Amino acid sequence: HPSSFWFEKDRLMLTVYVDDLLLSGPAAKHEAFWTKLAKDIDIEPPEPLDRFLGRHHELSADGCACVLNMVDYVHQTVDMFKQHAPQHALKRVNTPFCPEGSLPAEGEDARGELSGSACALLMKHLWLARLARPDLQRAICALASHVSKWSANDDRRLHRLVCYLFSTPDLKLEGHVRDKPEDLTIDLWVDADFAGAEDDAKSTSGAYLALVGSRSFMPLM
Repeated sequence: HPSSFWFEKDRLMLTVYVDDLLLSGPAAKHEAFWTKLAKDIDIEPPEPLDRFLGRHHELSADGCACVLNMVDYVHQTVDMFKQHAPQHALKRVNTPFCPEGSLPAEGEDARGELSGSACALLMKHLWLARLARPDLQRAICALASHVSKWSANDDRRLHRLVCYLFSTPDLKLEGHVRDKPEDLTIDLWVDADFAGAEDDAKSTSGAYLALVGSRSFMPLM
């Protein structure tokens, strides 16, 4: 897999993302690995897995559960929207989607005020969704397909998405593994809505991949 390196002898997996290196495997093997790598590459001293790529990792006392925390990033994302659209007041909502029938038909043809900054705003949201908030992905990806034809209704959809973030800043993704490796399976759930895309009546597919056991559930993708 690109940017991932498996060291069979020591059972170590190294993931490289630009200048961030993440090592997993038997803890007793880590120090020797970093010492050997530092002979050829100028690296900073390794630190415990706390924050990686903007995401905090909160491990349980037994090391079997991990909370993926991006609460501070949520506040940054909301603040970024406020800077680009100070005229849009935020309110409490329960979903990231506009209520059915709330978008005027003429709003699909009118150019949106946020057309110039929509791409940057959505990419900020997408990083959050990919790393810790899968509940946002459907709304974000639907909007991302409109960046070249951004409408006034897309302004309203993005505003609703940010209102949802504003209402749910403390949501976190949690996984836990408390079974033996031989008792785990990789489970994949797939589904699609029926003609859910309003502009072309296409169905939208979705999938959720996780490591699962009788006492385990770890989101993978």
